[in-house]
Amino acid sequence: MVQHDGIAVGVLAAASAMAAASWPAAASSAGSSSSSATVRRIDDYQSSAASVPAFVLFQTDGGPDNQHAAEQALIAAKKLPIFWSFVGFGNHVDFLRTVDDLPGAIDNTGFFHVPAPHSLSDNALYDGITRQFGPYLTAATAQGILP
Repeated sequence: MVQHDGIAVGVLAAASAMAAASWPAAASSAGSSSSSATVRRIDDYQSSAASVPAFVLFQTDGGPDNQHAAEQALIAAKKLPIFWSFVGFGNHVDFLRTVDDLPGAIDNTGFFHVPAPHSLSDNALYDGITRQFGPYLTAATAQGILP
C-alpha cells in the first residue's frame, strides 16, 4: 500500500515481476505476448475485495498476441478503480501508444516510452510512470469510480 496525494493505493503487481510473469515479450523484433495478462490483473483485483484503487505497472518491449482482446479488457476495466501504467522499452511499442487513447468515460491508462533504459535517471523513470496517475485519481473521484 502506498499513498498518492493522500489516497491509499494498492500496488497490484510489481513492475519487473509482472512483466516477466504476465506479459512477457518475445525475443522477435515484432514482439508478442499474452493478452490474458490484462484479464488476470482485473480478476486479481476483483477477487481481492480491495477497498483502495490499484496501480498496475506493465513493462514490455512489445504488444500482446491479441490486441483486440487486450483493448476490450482495458475498456471494460474503466469502471473499476484500476490505473494501468505501460512502460515501453525499445522501439516496438506501437500498441502501447494506442492503449493510452482507448475510448471511454475515463482515461485509466498511461504510456511512457523508454527507447534506451540506461540513459534515463531514476527520477525521470518514476515521473514518466506516474505522470498520468494524479489526473486519473481526480477524474475517477469526480466520476464516482473512487469514493
